[in-house]
Amino acid sequence: MRHASPAALARVVRSLVSWWEIPPRSSLERGDAVRFAHAIATLARQLVMAASGLNDLPFSWYGPWRVAPAEFLSRLGEMTSLADRERSADLAESLLEDMLTLAARHGVEEAERRFLKLRSSARAPMSFAQAEALALSLFDRARQSGARAVLIADSHARGCADAASDVDIRLVVEAVPTLAERHALVRPFAEDGQVRQYGDEAYITSDQFLRHGQRVDVKYHPVAWLERALHEPFVLGGPIDLLELVEVHVVVADPMGVFARVKSGAGERAVRAREVAAVSLNALRERAFADSAAAPLEAMATALGLGLEYAVRAWAGLNGRIHAFPKWMHLLVPTFALRPPDAWEWLLALATAPWTRETISLRLGEWRRFVEDLAGLERRMLVVQG
Repeated sequence: MRHASPAALARVVRSLVSWWEIPPRSSLERGDAVRFAHAIATLARQLVMAASGLNDLPFSWYGPWRVAPAEFLSRLGEMTSLADRERSADLAESLLEDMLTLAARHGVEEAERRFLKLRSSARAPMSFAQAEALALSLFDRARQSGARAVLIADSHARGCADAASDVDIRLVVEAVPTLAERHALVRPFAEDGQVRQYGDEAYITSDQFLRHGQRVDVKYHPVAWLERALHEPFVLGGPIDLLELVEVHVVVADPMGVFARVKSGAGERAVRAREVAAVSLNALRERAFADSAAAPLEAMATALGLGLEYAVRAWAGLNGRIHAFPKWMHLLVPTFALRPPDAWEWLLALATAPWTRETISLRLGEWRRFVEDLAGLERRMLVVQG
């Protein structure tokens, strides 16, 4: 029995708990095929990471895993095939439950908190007014610890929140509070005083808790981090979430105008968007055109997971926008002036067609065509600019 888990395993188990609370099925119920496919691909990778970590092995798509859910690889392959999306959603939930049960049995503390399951069948979405009131209450308590502004981000800021949406609150701070200080800040707002904390990842300092049956995600962003994200050249793995926050948010309170000063450089955001596009396209080319004898599971997870994130960032960046993940793409695409031919149709086809041994060559060909179209869009832009 383990009593302490490696940091990487703890991180991925926390992510699995979040998936268990708001599973990929929520995207399926929203009718968002692209986001559902990305969720399944991302979840597959994280499940393999968890199995590898539980077995004290490096990441591998093929094991061997002594500690893993029953028929792990075959269930994972069927889940990622997307041959039956309802079946994929069912398998996602059963694999999550099984993996978290194993993690708890092997002493991974974060897995114990899986019992904080959201009451998704009975809850109503928090209104924007309620989210705003909660953000203000948190800010009032956080000001004594150096908070300078509070924002609402993501789905509530985009006006598309529903019953499966988190309430995403962002505190702009001088310095990140300690884990103990953060816990003392948010605990009074949490149901049963239960708080899940992330604090050992670059740019990810987050406290998650339930309030009235809905998950609240509080992140802390130092002013210096925001300024560096805006003014330093973007590199692969850079703080895309900070750049997206500056572009898409609702300011709830900024009494000293700190965040207003940070976001005032529209020129910097345009420069970063072009850099994000260039960096993402370079990474995408490597993933799209590498020799791939991979099994359908690995190919699908690579293309529709991180590969799709790069594609979305590149497409948005070519339009002078910052966008981190395939979430809300159906809202963004109509606003893009620059589009590869039939790009949205290609994405939908990739997200809804089966990724099986019989179809994998066809799927990878379609994926390469999509990447080529993005690269062609970049080339046409360079000709016009030249």
